[in-house]
Amino acid sequence: MPVIPRLKRGRTTLPAITAWRAPPYGCLGTPLVAEPTVELATERLIEHALHTSRVGIVALPLLGDEGPVVAAVRGRPATRHAPFERPVWRRGSRADLEGTLSPHHRGEIRRLARRLEEELGAPLRVRDEAERAGSVEDFMTVEASGWKGQRGTAPNANEAHARFFREMCAAFRASGGLQLLELGTGSRVASSKCNLLAGDCVFHFKIAFDEALRPFRPGLQLEVRMIELFQQRMDQTWMDSCAPAGNKAFEQLWPERQPIASYVLAASRTVSWLINHRPTVPSARSRDARATGRPD
Repeated sequence: MPVIPRLKRGRTTLPAITAWRAPPYGCLGTPLVAEPTVELATERLIEHALHTSRVGIVALPLLGDEGPVVAAVRGRPATRHAPFERPVWRRGSRADLEGTLSPHHRGEIRRLARRLEEELGAPLRVRDEAERAGSVEDFMTVEASGWKGQRGTAPNANEAHARFFREMCAAFRASGGLQLLELGTGSRVASSKCNLLAGDCVFHFKIAFDEALRPFRPGLQLEVRMIELFQQRMDQTWMDSCAPAGNKAFEQLWPERQPIASYVLAASRTVSWLINHRPTVPSARSRDARATGRPD
């Protein structure tokens, strides 16, 4: 588990141990612990971290709030912060979108899809371009041309972020875990989506779209087709939206929820009292969380 030796408390920085989650890209902070001794290994990890911390504080942001890892965390004195429920899609939870969208909403999406095809002059297609040379650069260009570029949150706006994104995509591509979907025609891309495949999960990492086509909701059009692709042609069992709290688009589109919460653990009751009276973990609505992306 990568860590940083500090925890911010407003304007104060404590010499604590905090799990590093690389904002704005770290949407899940659950430590990677191998089976079959997940709870025991997690308990030993926490014990070592508390012993290492100069002030006896360990912060674990954005944990999946169910399962053996968080069970081990709850087995110790811990303060739970900023809980929320993240939209996810589990295989078998719905046969299709009939159970999540109203007839009016489904009809509106189809209408906009027809108008988008008319605008582009050809039928829409979804292609996985992960293996194509230049596909990562194309994605970054599309993302930088939109609202993320204007706000300076696209990787192209920061050399270190751009390098991280390129290296990350290359590593996932090499392991067969990169999915770069493009919705459009043979001559123009309306929207693009970067997914990361890990184990039985599809993590929705980033989405970008052509700003000139915003009236037709190209990002939402791709999200709808992503669900169909997942159900019909993929083997993974669930999808994580990686969305921050309050993302209305995913909350409306995806039927299931994954509880997420941040935890602060203390080595003594005195430190625990201080934590309980002055929460230190940033809310999931923070600026870096909102920068991860939104369908439109």
